[in-house]
Amino acid sequence: MRLGLKDIAAFLEENNHLIRRINDRQEVSIGFNAFALVSDSYYRENFHSDVIRAILDPNSGHGEGALYLKKFIEFLEGEASSLGNKDQARALHKLSVDDSVKVVREEGRVDVKIKGADWTIIVENKINGASDMDRQIPRYVEECQNVKAVVYITAALPGSPFDNGWIDGDREKVESLLIPVIGFSETRSSKNLAEDWIGPCALSTRGFNAKSILEQYAELLRHQSGETMDQDEVKKVMESMGAHGVYRSELLQVLEEMPKALARIIADEFSDSVLVLKKSWVWAAHPEVAVLDLTDIHLKNGKKVELAIDIHCENLKKWGISLFSRNGSVNPKVLLPLFKEYDSCFAFDEEWGRIVLSMDTDRACAHPDELLEKIRKLVEFLETNRERLEAICRGKKA
Repeated sequence: MRLGLKDIAAFLEENNHLIRRINDRQEVSIGFNAFALVSDSYYRENFHSDVIRAILDPNSGHGEGALYLKKFIEFLEGEASSLGNKDQARALHKLSVDDSVKVVREEGRVDVKIKGADWTIIVENKINGASDMDRQIPRYVEECQNVKAVVYITAALPGSPFDNGWIDGDREKVESLLIPVIGFSETRSSKNLAEDWIGPCALSTRGFNAKSILEQYAELLRHQSGETMDQDEVKKVMESMGAHGVYRSELLQVLEEMPKALARIIADEFSDSVLVLKKSWVWAAHPEVAVLDLTDIHLKNGKKVELAIDIHCENLKKWGISLFSRNGSVNPKVLLPLFKEYDSCFAFDEEWGRIVLSMDTDRACAHPDELLEKIRKLVEFLETNRERLEAICRGKKA
């Protein structure tokens, strides 16, 4: 069954806020960043685990001892408290943190494991969207000694482990330890690694190299969270398309028809032309272009001036509303001062040989009445100044 326009309209209305957010979100530039310059390895699953381990490890080359690890545990303590896990927050506060704490990668397949004398913190990295294995987190908790927290890191939206293959008691075991953490949040609705752990670490760092690496890693987290938000929100739109029975091909067809429909609306609007217009029509070869032919201006030598206006409904930003001469009997540039009286944004395109006014294509398709009013007023202006228009074309002072 062919989808009706009402169904597509309902889908668009329901998802209007998401579509606007996706469209309006500015890309977060990663800038001059060492992580990106080296390669695209930051898209790999274990990249962030390697970096986080190196920052947390009191004995790695940053030279700040247990400073970053202490700030990480302080961050987790605050998150546990915010989640209402007061007992967990108190337990984290009491941990003895010094250079003797070990931070290891992929021990027992755990992404990052922080091991004190008699306690463990599990850090599970899902920044790049990796999925959980069957019963992954409960198994880690069972295999590790005296686990104080399971830190579950995602890029932009708080997440939780998938309960694939979980057995009785697993949920209670994990939920009492779980601390969901995100890499970065645009809205500051949640605390995040970039601003609430890496940021304070960078501020407290004495060495230039370590400070630079921390700041660049925070920028990387911001960059990847922006990409993830785009993916998540586009996924929501796609899921809504499925719920409404809207197929991409049908949606694209409707969007493709908009400029063509707009061109027909414009041509119909000026079919009963005023004196300055001879006719209005849609270009058959390019049905997204409406054409307004101006009334011929006859010269003394028997020749005539044939002027026309194209309205490129598919790309008003580039081609706009343009005035040109069909038979080359006059250079449209001589008419530019007159057109600038109507709108100072009119300009002459030397390469194209036309007077052009660029407009917002998206807005014109969404609000066709505004474009119609703009053209209507232009036609009225040309009708009022018809004698001046003719005089300029005849080489006289207007």
